[in-house]
Amino acid sequence: MTRLMFVGYHRIIESVLTLQFDRFLLPAPERTIIYLGPIPEDDQFYGVDLLELYQSFGIKTDRFRVVQDPPVNENLNFRKHGNWIGQQLLKLMAIDACLDDEILLQDCDTFAIQPYQYFKQHEPITFVLQAETHSPEYYEYITKFLDIPRQNNDSFVTEFLPIKKINWFSLRARIEELHQKPWLQAMLDIFGQDHKPGVSLWFAEFEMLGNWFLYKNPSMKMIYQKRLNFDSSSLNAYRLTGKMQRQMPFSHYNCFCIKLYDKPNQLTLAEIPQIADYINCNIYTG
Repeated sequence: MTRLMFVGYHRIIESVLTLQFDRFLLPAPERTIIYLGPIPEDDQFYGVDLLELYQSFGIKTDRFRVVQDPPVNENLNFRKHGNWIGQQLLKLMAIDACLDDEILLQDCDTFAIQPYQYFKQHEPITFVLQAETHSPEYYEYITKFLDIPRQNNDSFVTEFLPIKKINWFSLRARIEELHQKPWLQAMLDIFGQDHKPGVSLWFAEFEMLGNWFLYKNPSMKMIYQKRLNFDSSSLNAYRLTGKMQRQMPFSHYNCFCIKLYDKPNQLTLAEIPQIADYINCNIYTG
């Protein structure tokens, strides 16, 4: 089983925290491939050896591999419709290139704080967010690419997705059959038809993949993700009082999701050990 994780330079610190909670993933990933995005020269992590950084926090990296600055094919620029679309397409390209039959897609800012068995007897068990809807474009692109409607009222945008490669092959074949061209070219062409100057395109790879998998297997097992969102107010409360002010105890949640977007409230590496200890203590006493 291979885990694919995608780490932008602005999420390196989050990934240090996330990877300290791998013990809750069942089965344990046999290997992890990390796609590390380009790092600006003026950033604190420019030139970083990511595996050495992880090791300094006690993370075992003997089964990790880092892919740095994935190249752009001059004839098929997957980033030409903006960074957001490029990042989603990169994830699909990584799935396509992965040689394993079982894959876990995991974003680097979310981790389980209760055991999450994402494969059982080689069948995926998929997180969903109950009765949650995102941007309408997320669901419009499911129909544009696959000619199917949204399959339920839950959301697959949980930052986790177990994937059987055979199901990815069926999705890829569906796109190519419908659009009569290679899957990536077909997606780029459809995005190109919608792309207008100054207007962002919104697409969610998790929604497309999850809805296709459910379409192919209506009995697919799903469990609700209950995430504790660690945002700027949570971080500020922790910095002031050493506690995260929450209405519910940690035991209510099964995932921890780091949602820090404004630069003044970013995590620092120095804070990671204390926050990891705090979370560990509350997992068991909450």
